[in-house]
Amino acid sequence: MRRLALLTVSAMVVSVVTFSGTPARAAPVEVALSLAAGNVVSVVVGQDGRPYGAGNNLYGSLTGTGARPTLTAMSGLPAGVRAVSVAAGPTWFSLVRGSDGRVYGTGKNGSGQLTGLRDAASLRPLTGMPAGVAAVDVAAGNDFTLVLGSDGVVRGTGHNGSGQLTGIGNRSTLMPLTGMPAGVRATAISAGALHTLVVADNGVVYGAGLNDQSQLTGTGARRTLTPLTGLPAGRVPVGVAAGWRHSVVLLDDGRLYGTGLNDLGQITGTGNRTTLMLMRSLTTGVTALAVSAGEKHTVAIGTDGEAYAVGSNDRGQVGGIALHRVSFASITDRVDPEVVGISATNSSHTLVRTADGVAWGMGRNSNNQLTARNPSYTTGMSPLGGQLLLATSRPTIRGVARVGGVLTAAPGSWDPAATHYAYRWLRDGVVIAGATARTHRLLAADRGRRLTVEVTAARGTYSLGRAQSAPSARVRYGVAPRWVRASKPRVVGAKRVGKKLRIRGLARAGFAPTPTRLRYQWFRGAKKIRGATRSTYRVARKDRGKRLKVRIIAVRPGHATGSYDTRRVRISRR
Repeated sequence: MRRLALLTVSAMVVSVVTFSGTPARAAPVEVALSLAAGNVVSVVVGQDGRPYGAGNNLYGSLTGTGARPTLTAMSGLPAGVRAVSVAAGPTWFSLVRGSDGRVYGTGKNGSGQLTGLRDAASLRPLTGMPAGVAAVDVAAGNDFTLVLGSDGVVRGTGHNGSGQLTGIGNRSTLMPLTGMPAGVRATAISAGALHTLVVADNGVVYGAGLNDQSQLTGTGARRTLTPLTGLPAGRVPVGVAAGWRHSVVLLDDGRLYGTGLNDLGQITGTGNRTTLMLMRSLTTGVTALAVSAGEKHTVAIGTDGEAYAVGSNDRGQVGGIALHRVSFASITDRVDPEVVGISATNSSHTLVRTADGVAWGMGRNSNNQLTARNPSYTTGMSPLGGQLLLATSRPTIRGVARVGGVLTAAPGSWDPAATHYAYRWLRDGVVIAGATARTHRLLAADRGRRLTVEVTAARGTYSLGRAQSAPSARVRYGVAPRWVRASKPRVVGAKRVGKKLRIRGLARAGFAPTPTRLRYQWFRGAKKIRGATRSTYRVARKDRGKRLKVRIIAVRPGHATGSYDTRRVRISRR
């Protein structure tokens, strides 16, 4: 795999990391990277900026009613608001961070995790953020929600039985968590089953909530944000990942430190940890760029562009056939291009996003959280059904923009590669009825207009992708009709005053392209004869001794006017 310069984002993220390199594929729009693995659902940001969900839709956690066997658009975002990132709680609710800086939620709300008192079957805004403060990250735990604000304050709502939101008592609106020193700002967050992790700009990782397996280091519950112990001096934490009973910290040098439950190797090696300890490396010479924690497994993106996993493998979520792994192993060595997003939020399945925008999954699929195109569980990465095909280069138009000419569409490039294409031509943005072929012959109605072609791409269980070309040049007049027959029209008849002249050999089909009508103009020498505009002409006294000809004018809508002049004939002086 090639290295890539990207912003790594996931529902659990865990970290925001930038690094240098050259993108392997250029996309016409920013590729959405965020995705979230809930207990029995998967939520992804589609490449159209809309949130999509698959799996069990109990309580409307994916909006609406009924199960979602394939990725299906979620409803409720206001017009013009795009999904920026998503989170999925293990207990029937989903969260979407919008481009307007607000957080929207849907599903079960029994503990106030969506703020207010009612469940929701459509995305609705959470309350409690101060005016002027935008959400910059969101995380979902067991019946509780965390939001990181642009002011550096972490706010939470929902279940607080273990103090994961600090203090005591549940919350029904977003309220600040307490415990960090004054003036210290949070930079990253993560929500576990019943504990919270926060990275602060003073180089400390703080935690609150359940600490029964030392997931917050040491012993005893934490009802205020309390520093975790064990990080080496001189290194800066840049991300965190909270699992069911374990915690992982990503440092600025790409190393991972873990603490808490380690019964299945979820923080590598064997034996539980009571303080943050260095985890085994991803592989030789590869460090981590981002990390996410599942129920009992951990996944990370490596600097080589692959995803690695360790821990429980009871449903194939870390690949292969072993019941669990105590050392990281690649789960995407046969996936291309590079991995740029990951999620394993308190679940037994793993999601990754590749640089072309495609979402892949492995592990438990008993509720179609990996979509119905996959078996009940899978030990290898497979694309989720219902995804949009991405146009990595726009359709193009070839041909001369001139009436009577033919324009030809090229479908552009698609990722993954499409198997079928459909075409639709538009004139100044308005669909042209019946124009559904790859080619379009320009009509008189096209003159002065700009044409575009819309391509619909299809591939298997993927949702249809659509992309539109840039407009053509403004359509010009078509070529003027010209006389193409070997025999030429000529003037015949008695060439004396009072006699009628006419044209022999005249036919519209003698011109190409064929005109819709013919007009005539007779000439005396080089001057037009006023009123002489028929195909016949009666010789007048003024014509004695003069030379006459007729100009045959070919008219075709949308085309320049063509003409043919006959040879001159001399009129008798008698």
